[in-house]
Amino acid sequence: MEKATETLKSFLDAWKLQDYEKMHTLCQKTFKVGHTKNQLKAIMPNRIKSFKLIKTEKSTEVVYDFDISVRIEGKSKKSMARVICETEPFKPSIDGEWGVNPLSISRSL
Repeated sequence: MEKATETLKSFLDAWKLQDYEKMHTLCQKTFKVGHTKNQLKAIMPNRIKSFKLIKTEKSTEVVYDFDISVRIEGKSKKSMARVICETEPFKPSIDGEWGVNPLSISRSL
C-alpha cells in the first residue's frame, strides 16, 4: 500500500503544479497506452490548490481505492482515486508498477 500511496501523492502534487508530463508518467500503463499528455490535460484541466487523502481501501493486491478531497476552483470536492499495479497495459500484477487511473478522479469532479 505504501508504494500505491506514494504514487497517488506524487500525481496529486504534480497536478498542483500543472505538471502534466509528470502526471502522465504516474498514470497506469493501460491509461498511457490510449491517452496522450494533452488528453490527460483535457480530462483534468483545472489546477488543484491542495489535496487530502481521506480513506484507503484495498480492493485486491493490485488495486487500491482512495477517497480524496481536492481544493479546486475555490471549492473542496470529494472524489475517488484508483491506483493499479500493472506489468504492462491490461496486465495487473503485483510485480508491476503502480499507476493512477485519472479517469477515476475526474468522473466525480
